[in-house]
Amino acid sequence: LTPVGKGGMGHVFKARDVKTGAVVAIKVMSRKLTGNQTLVSRFRREIRASSLLNNRNIVRTLDAGRVGKVDFMVMEFVNGDQLDRITSRISEIPVSIACDIIRQAAVGLQHAHEHKMVHRDIKPGNLIIDWSPDGKGTVKIMDMGLVQLSDEGEEKTSVTRAGQVMG
Repeated sequence: LTPVGKGGMGHVFKARDVKTGAVVAIKVMSRKLTGNQTLVSRFRREIRASSLLNNRNIVRTLDAGRVGKVDFMVMEFVNGDQLDRITSRISEIPVSIACDIIRQAAVGLQHAHEHKMVHRDIKPGNLIIDWSPDGKGTVKIMDMGLVQLSDEGEEKTSVTRAGQVMG
């Protein structure tokens, strides 16, 4: 339907599922990155990790696939704003709202932890506020691209070396 975002790995589009009529988001890996096996593996790891999670505070992955050499993932469409964009528009978030944002993000991170995952890239740009029609916001964690999974779907206990920066 329309482009909604662009990141280091590709583009996100708002789309309509032709089977259900639901509005979804499709993250498409950039064609220029498809020759980089490390980045392709990272994108596929994000798909595997996010598809294992089902929590209201994490953007849900609904489907994934490949067309030609280009991988994509279908996610729930979030009608909202990334936290970094919100904070760039307002000078100060009230303490009670900031605490609720942190609490909701922690709930999502706890769910990931229960599935033996560590996000490793939590920042305001990876938190999106989903606005309901009544104006209430639900914090959702995005971008599981730096989660490290073993072949069995479990986090490796030592995923970074001392001093290595990931996110």
